Amino acid sequence: MDIVLEFCDTFALDRVYAALLPAHPAPYNLKDGATNSSLFDAKASSPWQYQPSTTFFSFEPTEAAYMSAWTRDNIYRQLITLYFITW
Repeated sequence: MDIVLEFCDTFALDRVYAALLPAHPAPYNLKDGATNSSLFDAKASSPWQYQPSTTFFSFEPTEAAYMSAWTRDNIYRQLITLYFITW
């Protein structure tokens, strides 16, 4: 089931969740911590880190995977996704 979730997230649902629940930029620059940043670096500010669901193949996530307030590990996001996949 993890492979199905990773496939659906990578090719469709990351963009949907990023549009419906956008992540807010951090009020500071995470690279040096001393200056404010006007550019939003979604990957650097996201607490979620990509881990492939299997060692045989993986789908590298797009930038949209880091742009949602609900990360891929969020239980509510996983439940909603599984509901719509099986429905």
